[in-house]
Amino acid sequence: MVTSVHGAGHRASRCTRRQRPFLLCLVVVIVCLASACLTILVFRSGASATRSRAKPVVGERAPDFALKDVQGREFRLSDRTGQTPVVIEFGSYTCPYCIATLEPMKSLARKYNGKVEFVIVYCKEAHPGMKMKSMTGHGDLPVLEQTNSFQERVERAARFGREMKIPQRILVDEDGENSIQEMYSDLPNQTIVVDVNGVVRSMGSTDPRNLDLLLRESLSQAARDQ
Repeated sequence: MVTSVHGAGHRASRCTRRQRPFLLCLVVVIVCLASACLTILVFRSGASATRSRAKPVVGERAPDFALKDVQGREFRLSDRTGQTPVVIEFGSYTCPYCIATLEPMKSLARKYNGKVEFVIVYCKEAHPGMKMKSMTGHGDLPVLEQTNSFQERVERAARFGREMKIPQRILVDEDGENSIQEMYSDLPNQTIVVDVNGVVRSMGSTDPRNLDLLLRESLSQAARDQ
């Protein structure tokens, strides 16, 4: 009886040793498959996040957004699709470029009144606490600290509109994930032209003279398409 039991145990031991390489291979395969699946999921998640954070480019549809103006009325970009082109100017009181192009941009807003929607998105101060020339020869820009709340920015934007006699509608940007400025570009201040179909036609520090030409062409094209 003892011999029989010992023989059976010996055979079982030999069987287990024979199975060990197979079991080891099986474990390795399972681990590799799990790792591959995890890598694919991470890659897809990362790619999706990258696409969601990608900035728009010329020729693509402009990302929709909604912001309130200094009177508390909502502006939604998609509401202008099929109506008029939109010129979106990001700026602030302490942005020299914004101040330098202020007068020609005001002239364009008046020239295309009713044909093109001009909006200024008042965002975070470009140079808070710094004394800077306005680049227009009309004195220095006011030394202003960064706004610390949305309400402060609303008041700053309203002051900007009053003192600079802005005819454009002034929208107030938010910070963090809700910032429209950061949605559109890594640049602090720029001008975006969105055509009547909601497609980005121009981005960057657009010269007002080039902008005038672009708007004439855009309106002519829209008239031909009707």
